[in-house]
Amino acid sequence: KDAHGWNILFEGPRPYFVDFGSIIEASPDGVWRAEEEFREYFLHPLEMMAAGHWRIARVLLRDFERGISLRDCESIARLACPPRPETAPPFVWYRERISGLDLRPASTAWSAYYDGAFPALTPDSSWTKKHRAVDELLREFRPASVLDVGANRGWYAQLAAHLGSRVVAFDNDEVCVNQLFVDVSRRQLDVQPLVMSCLTPTPRYGLGDGLMESAAERLSCDLVLALAMVHHMVFKMHLNFEQIAAGLAVYTGKVLIVEFPPGDDVHVGPWMTDRHHWYTLENLQVALRRHFPKIRQVDSDPAPRVLLVCER
Repeated sequence: KDAHGWNILFEGPRPYFVDFGSIIEASPDGVWRAEEEFREYFLHPLEMMAAGHWRIARVLLRDFERGISLRDCESIARLACPPRPETAPPFVWYRERISGLDLRPASTAWSAYYDGAFPALTPDSSWTKKHRAVDELLREFRPASVLDVGANRGWYAQLAAHLGSRVVAFDNDEVCVNQLFVDVSRRQLDVQPLVMSCLTPTPRYGLGDGLMESAAERLSCDLVLALAMVHHMVFKMHLNFEQIAAGLAVYTGKVLIVEFPPGDDVHVGPWMTDRHHWYTLENLQVALRRHFPKIRQVDSDPAPRVLLVCER
């Protein structure tokens, strides 16, 4: 009898409808009480995404009281969204219409990161020192839950799930997250893929204590991976080490694994300027120790990158 998005929760990549009180007998006259609501929270967003307006659709969906109206589609995306023919059974018509949408976003700057080189999830000759180091750390800590921040296509997230952890992985790249969803669905791995930026995580919504928890509250895990992220957070997102350490700490229950590419790294060197004189391994460790009293260093790949293993 209602069809808004917050009745659906995810276990890994699998959606579950959890409001049993909303399931009622279908009307014999074919009228679906929740039809307009379904269009606003599901059909119209998908139609906008299929038309290439991914970012607009996601921004509008944050208004969880309204969804995306027919007027939004027509005025913002210039889409013609025909009503359901009265003679067409609602569930059959919507299933066919959604199945016919092409929801593959265009390629992005990072969507080809793993092209032709997505390693196996078991050790082999293609594994680098970084692959082996993270594998050893996951086996050492055996976390019940893992969060992969800036996951890209999520190889490390899939590795953690392969080793038995429940995993959440997020990235702001739609194409990468879509591919991760395909991978974990096919492999039946317990990974929940999310589209989100570490710079603008989902806030708490609602009056007072709120109706919906923030990303930090919902996604807190035993172990957090922040691999190949620090230099992007500094040079592209303009964050300092104190902000980065505090931002990652709120998600971390026990262990944070942070990769640090130093100033002479092949990718970092061109970005270094005099005003980034503070970008050093020592300064990052000082910021992290405010939240994690125990820190050790493990070699990563390519050299001279290192992994900082931070424990509560």
